Amino acid sequence: MKAMRPGAGLVVWKLDRLGRNLSELIQTADLLRERGARLISLTENIDTETASGKLMFHMIGMFAQFERDMISERTKAGLAARRARGTKLGWQNPFGPEHEKWGEVVDLMRQGLSFVEIAKRIEGVSKSTLYNNADDLRAAAAVLDASELNHETSNKGE
Repeated sequence: MKAMRPGAGLVVWKLDRLGRNLSELIQTADLLRERGARLISLTENIDTETASGKLMFHMIGMFAQFERDMISERTKAGLAARRARGTKLGWQNPFGPEHEKWGEVVDLMRQGLSFVEIAKRIEGVSKSTLYNNADDLRAAAAVLDASELNHETSNKGE
């Protein structure tokens, strides 16, 4: 917007790409007008210098906002339906304590192998996956170490 000078023009593919809502769209068009610049929409072929062009600009802006609002409502309804069905939302970490190779990774860690060495040994588990889950893996290894230590200590007293 700083580059907009009298006689300059701002070219957009579609008006709905210019702003998130109708008021933002109008604000941008007014700012351009104040600076003496034109707004050119390639898809709608609108000239905001004429009365009919201004009317079309506002109508297209209203429909664009209506479309965004409808998409938002449908998205919210879809998420609510998924929540009601008990579906977990968002990205799920595929590697965790339930993963079939989790125990094998923890055992190799307890043997002193590095994440790079473990990733080379276990097919389908990358070193980045191990680094991303490092805290949980170390905690699991520590729990096993502690339980073995407790078991050894309790057996010595017998």
